[in-house]
Amino acid sequence: MVYLVQIYNECVNDLINASNKNLDVRESIQGIYINKLTEKTVSDAAEVLQYMEQGDEVRNVAETKLNEASSRSHTVFRINIQSKPVEDSEGKIKISQLNLVDLAGSEGVNKTHADGLRLREGSNINRSLLALSNVINKLSQGNGKTFINYRDSKMTRILQASLGGNSKTAIICTMTQTLSNYQETVNTLHFGQKAKHVKTKVNVNEISLLNSSATSSVELERANSLIAELRERVKFFENQMLAPV
Repeated sequence: MVYLVQIYNECVNDLINASNKNLDVRESIQGIYINKLTEKTVSDAAEVLQYMEQGDEVRNVAETKLNEASSRSHTVFRINIQSKPVEDSEGKIKISQLNLVDLAGSEGVNKTHADGLRLREGSNINRSLLALSNVINKLSQGNGKTFINYRDSKMTRILQASLGGNSKTAIICTMTQTLSNYQETVNTLHFGQKAKHVKTKVNVNEISLLNSSATSSVELERANSLIAELRERVKFFENQMLAPV
C-alpha cells in the first residue's frame, strides 16, 4: 500500500486524489494515521514510481526570487511493505514502512522578497522546519525524560514514529557553497549534527497469519452476535410502539 501527501500551509492534502484536502491527522492504538486518505495497492516498482510521478505533478510549486520552481510544501510518500519468506512454514509475515520525505527549504524574506501568498507559504515552511528542529534537538538529548512535542506541526506528527520510534532514519542535508547563504549552511550543519545524536531502537515487526486469522474470526463472531442482539432489541421496541394501548 502507498500514499502520498503534502503539508501545504499546515494543511494535509492528498496528492493521489488531489481533490482530497485539509485532512485530519489522528491517533489510534495502531499509531498515527491520516483520516480519509487515499491508499493504493501496488505490486511492483513501476506502480510505485507511477504514483510518485502523479503526485509530483500536482504538488504546489511556484517561482520566487531564488528559484523558478520552488517547493511550497513538504511531501511524505509512504510505502507499507509486507514480506514473507518462501520457506517459512509458520505463516509469519514482516510488516514495515518506508517514508520518503522531501522538505521544502527554509526561506528568508530579505532574499526571496516574498509577499502575499508566497510570504504566507514561506512562513509556514519555516515554522514547520523549526518544529522539526526542536523535535530533533529534544531527541538528541536522549535522557528519556524530556517531553517531546510532536503536535507543533502536522509534519512532525505524521513522522512521529519515524523520528523517535521503532525505525532507522537517514537525513540528507543539502546546502550551497555561496557566501550569501552562509548562515543557512551553518544552520543546516547544526541540524545534521543534532540528528546524528538521535538514537532509535529497531525491532522486527512480525505477526502470524494463523493467529491473525483466528483473532479475526473471533472478532467477526462477536460482531455478528452483537448485531443480532441489536436487531432483536429494535424489533422488540417496534412491536411495543405498534401494540394497541
